[in-house]
Amino acid sequence: TREKLWKIDLAFDLAPLGPLQVQAQLIRGNLSSQLWAERADSAALISRELGHLRERLVACGLTVSELECRQGTPPQGARTTLERRWIDENA
Repeated sequence: TREKLWKIDLAFDLAPLGPLQVQAQLIRGNLSSQLWAERADSAALISRELGHLRERLVACGLTVSELECRQGTPPQGARTTLERRWIDENA
């Protein structure tokens, strides 16, 4: 049987952190996520806080296999291709 795999790509531009991108996937309750912050100081701050995020996710019943933050942008570039729209940002 095929297992359900959930993937989500998010992009934010939050003051004072600047542009952030998140890619996460969930399969069988197992979460892995990579975050990218364009600013080096933001990437360092987020990296320091990932332990707290991991604790909160585990408290919600998830198994966290990978959780990391890098400085820069994801390998596929600044924009991601959406297979389906779940949210209408114009609503």
